[in-house]
Amino acid sequence: MCRLFGLIANRPVDVSFSFYEAPRSLRLQSLVHKDGWGIAWYEAGSARVYKEVNALFESRSGHSVIRKVRSNIIIAHVRLKTCGERKIENTHPFVYRNFIFAHNGHIDRNWLDTVLEDEYKRRIVGDTDSERYFHLILQEADRHGGDLSAGIRSAVGMIIENCREYRGLNFVLSDGMRLYAFRYAPVDVYYYSLYYLERAPSHRALHTVSKQTRMLIESKAVAGERAVIISSERMTEDESWKEIPLGALVTVDSSLTPRLEEIL
Repeated sequence: MCRLFGLIANRPVDVSFSFYEAPRSLRLQSLVHKDGWGIAWYEAGSARVYKEVNALFESRSGHSVIRKVRSNIIIAHVRLKTCGERKIENTHPFVYRNFIFAHNGHIDRNWLDTVLEDEYKRRIVGDTDSERYFHLILQEADRHGGDLSAGIRSAVGMIIENCREYRGLNFVLSDGMRLYAFRYAPVDVYYYSLYYLERAPSHRALHTVSKQTRMLIESKAVAGERAVIISSERMTEDESWKEIPLGALVTVDSSLTPRLEEIL
């Protein structure tokens, strides 16, 4: 059980507000989801990641790390473990080559091992179902000529049709060019929530928002920043968060126009 965060922007941005200042910040979410946290981003075209097994709210390094991260694609995660011990290898996000992935849910790990080919199982360094889910998507994408969307549809379909034990399939994923987010759960659908926000500061009626959010939006407007944010929870109360429907895949590229596709 975890909380997800993803962002794609028109220029490198920082996420200090989402981590520490938003009404439903990741720090606040980590009071419950306290089995580790991580952030991954792209720097000079390559994926980078920082993780801790401690909770974000008690991290001594969190503030300084987050202040230094600036990227046009960022994925973060706060973890409440259900599969795999509390160690770095099991902490999200997972990075392989230039792919970044974070998951919220549970899938039968033994079943995943039966459908992963040896080449993909050898890549796995931790004990989680989540890392196996990640590599199942990559395996299926390779089977479809490198088409990541097709790989997602195939992997999700395999789980739903053939796996007897699974709950949430929610994830955020990037290949360095696009941000993908998927939401599905057969149970506990309110817990397995996922939202997106199109933040275009220059178009926002600032008199309708709180002082805290207004200050953020004004600073983004001055910098000319635009972004799409994915989150398990609505992080602010006065912006237009939209719920991702169950079974929907959201894809966002550099145009910052979310594309929703019902894949179930």
